[in-house]
Amino acid sequence: MSCAKKFVLEPGDPQYTKIKEGITKLYICNKCNNIFKEEAI
Repeated sequence: MSCAKKFVLEPGDPQYTKIKEGITKLYICNKCNNIFKEEAI
């Protein structure tokens, strides 16, 4: 799942490097990422 909203990625974002290097094309915003982590617990 990825977020459908538009985001401006900053170099400090944990996913910035993965997207910049082409490792992934999906971005999950911090809010959704935290929800996924809570559901996994």
